[in-house]
Amino acid sequence: MSQRIEELKGLHIKSKPEKDTFLKNLNAAAKSRNLAKLLFITDGFPDVVKGYDWVIDELFDEIERLTKEKDGIEQQAQKWTEALQAAKKTNLEIAKERDEYQKIADGYATDIRAAHKQWLVLQEANISMREALEWYGDTDNWGRMERQKLYLGDGGERARSVLAKIGEGEKP
Repeated sequence: MSQRIEELKGLHIKSKPEKDTFLKNLNAAAKSRNLAKLLFITDGFPDVVKGYDWVIDELFDEIERLTKEKDGIEQQAQKWTEALQAAKKTNLEIAKERDEYQKIADGYATDIRAAHKQWLVLQEANISMREALEWYGDTDNWGRMERQKLYLGDGGERARSVLAKIGEGEKP
């Protein structure tokens, strides 16, 4: 509870005995039909009413201030709630986008693995072809010349073997 309301409540509690005394004196004067005493007592009535009226006005002012403060807090809470909802929505959108990119990345990873396997196969084929070409390039591996035809010492066996190894021919 607000400190101001506590102060006003304290004033009310302190003034209660005075009010009770005032009402008791007023009642006694009315019963005794003592007009002078009744007029004297009722002279203080405006002060009592003003005191209570002031306390009531202060309470209403404090209630109004607290209501405005509460409304402001509720508006701020509403803004925070909306911001939180927007952040959650953005978070979901980002997570969805991340998942889509992850699928793409997984696809690329699969493609890269397949390309790497193919590269290894091609590299092995390239090495085999180089070896075969180097072998045929070495004149020590040539056969003899007969009727102007070149007969190779292995009859082309090595070339067929390399072609079969890289998948370009039949195995010998």
